[in-house]
Amino acid sequence: MSRATLKLGNILIKHGLLNKEELKQILSAQQIFGGRIGTNTVNLNLLTVDQVSKALALQKGVPEATQELFLKADPRALNAISPEMCSKYRVFPLHLQGRVLHLAMRDPDSLILIDEISFSLGMRIRPYVVPELRLAYYLEKHYEVPRERHLQAYIDVAGSSQPPPGSGRQDRVTTTGRSNLPRRGSNVGWP
Repeated sequence: MSRATLKLGNILIKHGLLNKEELKQILSAQQIFGGRIGTNTVNLNLLTVDQVSKALALQKGVPEATQELFLKADPRALNAISPEMCSKYRVFPLHLQGRVLHLAMRDPDSLILIDEISFSLGMRIRPYVVPELRLAYYLEKHYEVPRERHLQAYIDVAGSSQPPPGSGRQDRVTTTGRSNLPRRGSNVGWP
């Protein structure tokens, strides 16, 4: 099965970050409240945004837009694309290298979206995947794009790679957001 066709929930189970019961809980929440699996996973305090980000990078086959990349966003990149385009396409500029714009996006596998942005800006786009919680936070912070209600509780600050107190997941997270538990039935840890 290719990376693109592997579901996020399956990736999280495969790497021992969730079990099947937790995935059922997330899917139930998704049916009731809507939203994406990664967002519901974080909102239910099962995983951190950093863990979801790593899983999305595996799923999409592109680099992840880490908190550090957002904190070091290039001012030239921030000025290369309008707030209206960022809001419309749900993207955030990270770095400008010549005529290549490094862009954090919710859907980096949408070639139509990438082509449209590239054509509009006259630049090549280098996509990075980002969970919608982190993206919404930085769009609001830098471009005053209001967050949807289900995304408002998230705060991306130093140390955010740790789950909220009482979530019971501290044993699965290191300060880099990587799992320190092996996959179930394997000696291989989180990549």
